Parts: sequence; structure tokens; C-alpha cells
Amino acid sequence: MSYRRHLKLPSDWKVWKGNLSNNLATVSVSQDSQGNRVYEVAPLDHSANLRDVGNIAKDLRSSAVFRSSQQMSSSEMQQLGIQSILDLRFMARSCRKVEEELVKRYESEVHEQHPEMHKHGRHAPLKELKEVFTNAPTVCSICSERFSKEHGVEAKVYHADLIPTKAKLCIFCKMPRHIKLATIQAVCKGQCPESVMAPAVADPQCMGYAAFYQLLLQRSKPQLAKALRVFVQPENFPLLVHCIHGKDRTGLVVMLVLLLCDIDPEIVVLDYVQSEISLKASREKHELKLEGYLTTDDVIASTADCMTETIHFLESKWGSAKKYAKHIGLKDDEISKIRVNVLNKACPTDLLERMTSRERASLPPVAEVHPTAAAHASGAASAKQPPGATASTAEQPAEIHASAAEQPGAVHPVSPSERFAAVGAAVSAATAVGTASVTSRLSRDQAKAAVGAAAAVQRS
Repeated sequence: MSYRRHLKLPSDWKVWKGNLSNNLATVSVSQDSQGNRVYEVAPLDHSANLRDVGNIAKDLRSSAVFRSSQQMSSSEMQQLGIQSILDLRFMARSCRKVEEELVKRYESEVHEQHPEMHKHGRHAPLKELKEVFTNAPTVCSICSERFSKEHGVEAKVYHADLIPTKAKLCIFCKMPRHIKLATIQAVCKGQCPESVMAPAVADPQCMGYAAFYQLLLQRSKPQLAKALRVFVQPENFPLLVHCIHGKDRTGLVVMLVLLLCDIDPEIVVLDYVQSEISLKASREKHELKLEGYLTTDDVIASTADCMTETIHFLESKWGSAKKYAKHIGLKDDEISKIRVNVLNKACPTDLLERMTSRERASLPPVAEVHPTAAAHASGAASAKQPPGATASTAEQPAEIHASAAEQPGAVHPVSPSERFAAVGAAVSAATAVGTASVTSRLSRDQAKAAVGAAAAVQRS
């Protein structure tokens, strides 16, 4: 696939950048001495690689998910109304101590309430709790308070270190010998080892970004699951995802979220390519406040081939982004909640999977809202039964018997699972003909009402 046609820039670079930035910049129009129109972009502040992910596709919600580098401005954070921050960089020791203290606090409570577990050496629940804190997102009180003081925004900060120690060791082992020696020398001299490793990771002769992303998909599964679970809670939006450049670790997480939302892979690649354009523009304006080794062309590169190869690797190894998400621990309802929170219009299946079992049981009976579907489901159920078998009325809910008794000519009462399947089929049929339009901001009560209304629509 060729992506060159997507990257045709207008002759005036500033106008193109201003249009992409939406409300993140102001464009002023004036005329020069010769009467030519001149466009000037005045940024609100010096943020690098900040953009709204929802602008790349009409199916995505705008002003819901933002991506950026670690260079963020206070005015833009206040204007965008950021509620949560997903930090994919290395987690500081002070932040790790917060999680360790939570685990220790829970251990002490368990020992007080269940002393027999400590006596007999039953530490399985404690081990499971540590795994929960490793895989589930927790708010970092230290970084949240720091972000509030620096930017004047009350936002929750989540950490998901996508390059843990095991991944770092794997990257180091894959490096050529001279890179390993240079890294060891830098550590012995008290220098930053990233000054050697970052250019080496970007160099295709040593590793390359495509191999780097594939390594993270394989070696950072708990951390990626932790990052994706931040998108599950609706109160976390508007959400800002960032790392150092806002293109590698951020690009990987955004790629998974977009693919989970069934966004065209070509659009995912286009969004990834925009990072290099934005970073180079900030560097030319001397607004990219990073170390010198982090601003070279090789390090800030984000080519289409790199992301295309990563998506192909994901699909060839796991089949799809949804299968990969389930492989790393996400459940169907969590994936559905991500889609509901990120997409403009939620799929009926997402809304049904989002409900709990108790909410599903509270749906109106099919015999009340869709007699045709009820008769069809009852006929299919009776056809599946062995000869001589009858439906046990004692095993059916009372509300189904009452509604079935009131319906003249009802064949058989349907079970809850059959009723749920029939309602889902009715919703899908209603949505297919455009009679049900369910937005992603519906609450659970509104979702139940929408499902019941859509199920009442007769199939055309």
C-alpha cells in the first residue's frame, strides 16, 4: 500500500499545520507589500506533537483521546480539559513505592482479618493482589499532585512502563557488540545509557523501530494490558497519552486502541506518520526541548513502512487486535467499553456486552417487545430438544411465564439466554435499517432503554 497520496502538503506549510491543530493554534491572515495573502500560526504554547486522535476518522469521538510528547503546556491542558494522563515512560522509584505501600497495607489487613492464612503460609491471595496492581491501572497520587501544581489542572496520572527491565535486557542482548560495550562504558562513566541505546534502537542496522515495536508486543504484555484498561473507565476522558516523543510507545498504544475500534489500518498508519512531521516542525522552530540525541532525524522518524510492518506482525501472530487484547488479559466487556468510550456510535453488541448479568436479566421479555422473535426463538428451542422432552416451567423466570400466558398463541416460553440472543438480533436488525442510533455516551439505564426500544421494531 502506498501512503504518499495522504501526505501531499499544501504549498503553505503553516496553513496545513494550523488546520491540523484545530483549537490548539490560532491562524492570522494578513497581506504583504505585494498584496499576497500571508498566513501566520500563533501556537497557544510550546507543546510538541500534541493532537486529537479523534480527528483522523469520523467514527471516533473528538476531544476524547489526545496524544503528545512529554513536552506539554499548561494553557493547552487547561483548554482541553484533560481529566487523566497515561504516562508510558519509566516509572520513578517514588511512584513504585506508592503501589508497594498499597500492597503492604492490604497484606496487613488480610493478616488481621484472617490470621490462619499467615500461619499456614497461604499467600495465594496476596500474590494475586500483586498481579492486580501490576496489570490494573492505579492512580499515582505523587504525579497527580505534581501535575496539578505545574499545569493547574486536576488530572489523574496513571503509569504503564512499556519498557520494563525484562524488555530492556532483551533489547540489550539483541544489540551488536560495539553497542553493548559503548553502553557499559557510558554507565561506568556515570553517563546516561539512553544516549547510546536510543540511536541504536532507531538504527535499522542494529534493531529498527519495527523490531522494537514487535518486541514490546511480546515482552510488555502486562504493561500494555494495564495501559488499555485506562480506556475502559468513562470518567478518565478526555485522556492524554504520552511518552518522551509521543510516537513510539504512545503510537503502539494508540494503534491497539484504533484497531480495537475497527479503524482502517491505513488511517492508523497515517496518524503514526504525522508524529515525524510534527516533531520536525517543532525542532525547526527550536521548540523541541529534548536532549540532542533525541532530536536527530533517525530518532524522531516515524515511517509508514514501520507501522505497516508492525500491524502485519500483529495480525499474522495473533489474528487481530481484539484477539491480542484477549491474549494479554482483557475481557470482552472491557474491549466493548473501550469501543463505547472512543467511538462516536456504539455497536449494539458493545452495549449488550457492557451490561452486567443482572442488567441483562432486567431486559423486557421478547414476548412483550417482539412476538415474532419470541416465536422464532421458541420454535428453535423446541426443535433442539430431544423427542419427548418438554420445557420445564419451573426453570423459567416468572416474568416470562406471565408474559407468555398473556400472549395468545404463544408457542413456548423462552429461556433467558434465548431471550438475550433474540433481543440482540432485533437490535442488530433495527440498527441495520437505521432505526436505532445509539451514541457512545449513553449511560447503562439509557442503553437498556435503547435496547428495549430497538428490539420492539419489527424486521422489515
